[in-house]
Amino acid sequence: MRILIITNLYPPQYLGGYELLCYQVAEYLMAQGHQVEVLTSDFMSEGELEKGVSRSLKIFQDFRKTFRDSLGFRMKMPGIDKYNQAEAQRKVSQFKPDIIFMWSQRRLTLGPALAAERSGIPCVCTMNDEWLGFYEPVKFKWKLGRLLRYLCQEVCFPTTTTADVKLKNSFSVSCFTRDAIMAVVQSFTSEDVIYQGIELKSFPYRGLKEELGSPVKLLYVGQLLESRACQTWCWLWHC
Repeated sequence: MRILIITNLYPPQYLGGYELLCYQVAEYLMAQGHQVEVLTSDFMSEGELEKGVSRSLKIFQDFRKTFRDSLGFRMKMPGIDKYNQAEAQRKVSQFKPDIIFMWSQRRLTLGPALAAERSGIPCVCTMNDEWLGFYEPVKFKWKLGRLLRYLCQEVCFPTTTTADVKLKNSFSVSCFTRDAIMAVVQSFTSEDVIYQGIELKSFPYRGLKEELGSPVKLLYVGQLLESRACQTWCWLWHC
C-alpha cells in the first residue's frame, strides 16, 4: 500500500511525542512492506535531501516562539494556506497514494487537509491533542478582539477553517482528547478512540517480588496541565 503522511513536523525536527510517534508509525509501516512518503514543513530544515520525506510546507508562526494570536500572522495565513494546499495537491498527484494519513496540522493551516479531502483518496486523521480547535471559525461578537478576528476571517483574509474540512475518518488517542475537541469544534463528531500502545517485548511482565507498600508509591513521568490534573490522576488510579 502507498501511504502519504502529512504532518507539521517530522524528525529530526520535532517538539515532543507527537512527532516522534509519527516517525515510529512511519517506520513500522515501512517495515511491514508499505511504501510511505512524508510531506511536512521546512521548519528548521537546511534543505537536505531525505529519501521519502518532502519538507516543502510552510508554517505561519515559528514553533520556537510562544503562540500569540495576532493580526500579523492572520494576514499571512491565507497565502500560506493556499501555498500548502497547492503543495499537498502536487504531492498527491506525484506520489498517487492509496491512503492519506493526516497528523498534527498545528501552525500549518488546514490547506493540506482540504487538498487531501478534495483528492477523493481515502483520508484518515489521528488526534493526539486539541490542535483542531484553533481552526474553528471565529464567531461574531461585539468585542473588539473577537470582532477584528471575525472580520479578518470572513472579509479581509479568509482562510480554510473546520467549516471547510470534515475530517470524517478521524480517531482520538483518548476519550478526554476526543471530548475536549468536541467541546470546541462543532463539526467534529468522530467518537472513535485508539489508545497509544507500547511494545510489550520492551517491557516484559516480571511479577511482584513482594507485597506493595502502604501507602502505594507511584512514579508518574509526563506532563500535568492545570485543567487536566484531576482527569490525569483519575486515569492513573483506574489503570
